[in-house]
Amino acid sequence: MACAHIRYVTFWNFKQRLNKNDIMCKNNVSNLNHLCMLYGLSELNTNSTACYESGYFSGTSDYSDLIMGAIKKINFILRPQIIPIIESLKVKDMQA
Repeated sequence: MACAHIRYVTFWNFKQRLNKNDIMCKNNVSNLNHLCMLYGLSELNTNSTACYESGYFSGTSDYSDLIMGAIKKINFILRPQIIPIIESLKVKDMQA
């Protein structure tokens, strides 16, 4: 349960930071919002058992398919920006 709490707090802090509206570049805000949604949906997709057990996911909808569809849509939107986003982190290439 502690891991679930950490994932939730991480998502919540990410979203709260974006809601401050102090990031000037609208493209960066858009990309960060998509990354935040992708993180939340990925975590929900990976750990959705509690949602089913609690009855939050109920009825005839296939929530797993809906979540995966949303993940694919966000990936499609972010795809052209992924290389610039990764390069902005200044991650060094691994060398043997």
